Amino acid sequence: MRSMTLLVLALALLLPSAVFASDSVAEAAADRVEEPEGDTNRVLQLDEAIELLMASSTMLAITDESIREAKTLEDQAYTIWYPRVNLTAIYTLNDKEVSFDSPNPYAPLGPYLESVYASDPSLASFFAANPAMPDARGLAAMPGSSATIKERHSYRLVGTVTQTLFNARAFPLLDMAEIAVERAENGKQQATYELKRGVIQLYFGAVTFKRLIEVSRRNVELSRLNVDTAQAMLDVDLGLKFEVNRAEVSLASAERELENARLAYRLALDALATFLETEPDFDVELPEERVLSEDLQEYVDAAVAARSEMESYSLAAQFNEKRIDEVDSRFWPVVFAQAQAMLQQETAFGGDPLTWSLTVQESWDLYDGGLRAVEKSGYEVAASQSKLNRELREKQVAAEVRQAWMSVSSERQKVASASAEVGLAIENVELTQAAQELNAATAVDVELAQRQRYLSEVALATAEVGLRAQIYALLFASGEL
Repeated sequence: MRSMTLLVLALALLLPSAVFASDSVAEAAADRVEEPEGDTNRVLQLDEAIELLMASSTMLAITDESIREAKTLEDQAYTIWYPRVNLTAIYTLNDKEVSFDSPNPYAPLGPYLESVYASDPSLASFFAANPAMPDARGLAAMPGSSATIKERHSYRLVGTVTQTLFNARAFPLLDMAEIAVERAENGKQQATYELKRGVIQLYFGAVTFKRLIEVSRRNVELSRLNVDTAQAMLDVDLGLKFEVNRAEVSLASAERELENARLAYRLALDALATFLETEPDFDVELPEERVLSEDLQEYVDAAVAARSEMESYSLAAQFNEKRIDEVDSRFWPVVFAQAQAMLQQETAFGGDPLTWSLTVQESWDLYDGGLRAVEKSGYEVAASQSKLNRELREKQVAAEVRQAWMSVSSERQKVASASAEVGLAIENVELTQAAQELNAATAVDVELAQRQRYLSEVALATAEVGLRAQIYALLFASGEL
C-alpha cells in the first residue's frame, strides 16, 4: 500500500506537466471539469465483483476441465481389472507347398476279388438281390489319396482373452488417482484465491483514483475562487494583472490534475473490467469498514487453516507416499488367466482346424537391477520435501499475516496524521485568504497554502483507502472474505 501512496502522489505532482502540457488538452480538461463521476453507471460493490468473477472467469473454467481430466485417471486405474481381448490374423507365405500321395491299400486285392466273384455264381445273385450291400470290389477299385502337410499360403486367426486375477499395483494406483482428483480440485481453490486477491487489489486501486477525483475537484473549485478574487481585486485597482495570470495558470494546472485523476480512474476501471471479463460500465465505491479482532493469533491460525496451498503440500506428500506403495507392490506376483482359440487351415498332421486352451499364469519379477529401490528412494525424498515445504509455508503465511496486522496499525497512524495535516492545511488556507484581503499576504502565499492543502488531502485520501485495503487484505488472508 505504501507503493500505491507513492504512485498517487507522483501522479498528482508530475503528470500535470508531463502528460497534459498542451493548451488543447487543458481546454478539453476545462470543458469536462463539471462532468459528474459515478452518476450514470451502476455501483459495483466489492462482493458483487467477486461473485461476478466466480461466475465468468475463464481461468476457473480451465481448472474445471483439469478436474475432469484428473477423474479420467480413476477410470484408467480401474481398467487393470478389466479383461483384455486380442484378435490376431496371421498370413504366412511359405517357400513351397509340402504334400504326399497315398495309394489305395486295397487295390492289390482287386484281381483276387474278381476271381472269387467269377468262381461263385451265388455272389452275383446275392449282390443283385441286395443292392445296398457294399461290394468289396468297389473298395479295391477306388483311387489313392493326396494329403497336404504344409500349405504354400497359410492363414491363421488367433483370439486371446486375458483376465487379471491379482495385481497388487491396482490398489496404490487407485489411491493415486483419487489423490490426483483432490489435487486438481485444490488447484481450483488456489486459482480462486489468487483471482479474488487480484480483484481486491484492482478494486481498491480504482477506489483510490476515485477519491483523487474528489480531491482534485475541490482543488479546482479553490483555484477558480482564487481567479475570481484576483480579478475582483484588479477591478478595484487593489491587485495586479500578473496575479490574475498566475491564478489562471494555477486553475489550468488544477483542471489538468482533475483530468489526470479521471483518466487514471477510467484506466483502473478498464483493468478491473478486463480482469472480471465484463464491460467497464460500472463505478466503484469504498467498501464498508470492518471491525478487526484484537487477537492476532486468531488471524494467524485462520490464515494457515484457510490457505488451500497448505493442503496442496499435504496432497503432494500423500501422492508420493502412494507412489512408494506402488513401487512396493511390484514385488508381488501378478496372476492372470488366459484363454486362447486358434482357427487355421486343415492339414494332414495339423489336427482340428479350431483349437483352444485355457491357462492360469503367475509372473513374478524377482530382480530388476535395483530400479525399484532407486525409484522408492526418490519418492521418499519428494514426500519429505513436501512436508518441509508445508512447514515453511505455514511460517511464511504467519509472517505475512503479522506484517498485514502491523500495516493496518501503520495505516491508521497515517490516516490520523494526514487528517490532522488536512485540518491545519484548511485553516492555513483560510487564514492566508483573510490575510490577502488585508494586504498582509500575496496571491503567491494563497496559492502555496492551497497547494499544501491539495497535497495533504491527496495523502489523506490514499491513507484512508490504504487503511481499508489493508483491513480487507488481512480479512481475506484469514479466510473471512
